[in-house]
Amino acid sequence: MPCTLEEDDTKKLPPTYNAMFYMAPTLWVGITFELIIQIKRTPQRFGLWNRGQRYSVEIEHRPRTRPARPISPCFDTILSTLKYVPDEWHQFSATLPAKNTGVESVNCTFLTPAVQTYGLEDAIPFHIQLSGPLGSLSLLVPDRLVMAVSLVRRTVVTVNGRTQWRNRSIGEGKVWAMPPPATASMDALGVYTDWEGEVRCTSEVRSGSFNIGVVAVQDYVLFALVPSGGTKAAFMPLQHLHPIRLVTDSWTEESWTHPLDI
Repeated sequence: MPCTLEEDDTKKLPPTYNAMFYMAPTLWVGITFELIIQIKRTPQRFGLWNRGQRYSVEIEHRPRTRPARPISPCFDTILSTLKYVPDEWHQFSATLPAKNTGVESVNCTFLTPAVQTYGLEDAIPFHIQLSGPLGSLSLLVPDRLVMAVSLVRRTVVTVNGRTQWRNRSIGEGKVWAMPPPATASMDALGVYTDWEGEVRCTSEVRSGSFNIGVVAVQDYVLFALVPSGGTKAAFMPLQHLHPIRLVTDSWTEESWTHPLDI
């Protein structure tokens, strides 16, 4: 099969991909490949028909890609790794805004591996830290905050200059609280609390991210913090989408066999 697709410009050939979104308006995306073999027989001298046969075989195209380097090394915790190899982690921050003027907002810090490219079977580690005044954090922890981390796939379609996109979840993460360090102080003006976890794709995901112009598949890690209490909660909910790239193979994979061929 060719490795590229040529239209207005040259792009890499995308993988086989199918996605159906039933929410209005309905959006369906399908990328399929078919191998056609046509056999023609040389007509006889006085033959009336040029007989031949035609065969078609549907092909599942799975181009292989892998990260340029491995996921950051982990020791006991991500924070201990951060101390020795800070360049191996990517940090970004957001604010959990308070609803009332009498309550100060809480700062949220997220850590993910600096590589930002992961295999479909990789467990992606992450770290979450909430910091702020003791009075604000006491309104959130230990059981007044729902924290969820997931993988989200966005399918973007552009036709005749119009663009539509849909999101769907492709993996749910596990989050656990970290014990405070022995050196932690209870300063009312600034305290913090930490969580760690990991998230990975479900087994139904069969292709990585790609972009061929008219169709683009983009992947994200979604961090969602939802204070409990509904309208009576002291803080607004927070959602942060962090872009990543998913590829078929893990960097540490030693076999030349594609994961779906095993």
